[in-house]
Amino acid sequence: MKTLYVVNSFKNNLGDFLIYDGFKNMITVLNKDIQINEIDIKDLNTFNFEKKSKVVIPGGPLISNSLKNANLDYESFFRKTLDHNIDLILFGVGLGVDFNYSVGLSEKNKQTLYKVSKKYPILCRDELTIEFLKKNNINSDLSGCPVINYEILDNPRIESTKILISDPGFRNINKLIYYLILCLKTVRYLSKNHEVEFLFNAGYLNKKNVSRKRYYCQIILRQYLKFKKIKILQSKDVIEKNVINQFNEHIGFRVHTHLLFTANNLNSTLIAEDLRGLGQIHLLNSYLQELPSSLSSVSKFIKKEKILQSSKNVFSIKEKSFKALNEIIN
Repeated sequence: MKTLYVVNSFKNNLGDFLIYDGFKNMITVLNKDIQINEIDIKDLNTFNFEKKSKVVIPGGPLISNSLKNANLDYESFFRKTLDHNIDLILFGVGLGVDFNYSVGLSEKNKQTLYKVSKKYPILCRDELTIEFLKKNNINSDLSGCPVINYEILDNPRIESTKILISDPGFRNINKLIYYLILCLKTVRYLSKNHEVEFLFNAGYLNKKNVSRKRYYCQIILRQYLKFKKIKILQSKDVIEKNVINQFNEHIGFRVHTHLLFTANNLNSTLIAEDLRGLGQIHLLNSYLQELPSSLSSVSKFIKKEKILQSSKNVFSIKEKSFKALNEIIN
């Protein structure tokens, strides 16, 4: 029986859960004989893999300027896989939330990614990431995000007019107030004529772990929802109760909630607040068209309010996703 080590970064963020579970579902569909060994991301740099092991990191904003984030020093782990002859597969990854094109990658990080991509291309969730990597001579291809394959099959659809609103991530420090006001206006407008519920994808922020501004933006939002008597959902409600089938539509800021609705043929409108949202909007709405004129124009492009409906191209993405994974595991 083949063994595949799959990295799980889920703590309380719905998106991380959907990525890991969506990827596992894909493996089961393609080859039920593969044994999946789960590795917590925090243990990745200390885990002793055997030579020739296959390790998959599914999803996430992995391509950052430093190749590091709060969970892991990816650059160190990538070099470890190269040094110990471990097969590393990056599936459905993308540019970091606050990726700076003008900074780019250091020569050391470019070389590391180049070596990682020699055996298996870096499989990306959007074309913005692919274009950046290819400009740096790093082998890459499109897989889409694993969440696009997360289908909820066991819960029948409930006829409903309810709308689910998802929260801003409040990660763009320069535009915290802008997105807070935009979110408040969205809630106020939709709640006038519709029954709405509100989802905090990653739960309530802990002021010990985030900036004061980010924390208090969420506090203001929570107080407003309480004032409007709007029901609040947490990630566990979606995970344990499959509540999305109770809604007619999603409107909001969270990429993975958008993809979850889209994957299950439910209406969804994504408000892009960073490169993740921009990449998915472009992928799902202009899949066969050219990118914005150049990477240098992306920063200007992202500043515009981008609210676009999901398209039927999701089926093409799903096919590409399964094809890319099948070529690797089989």
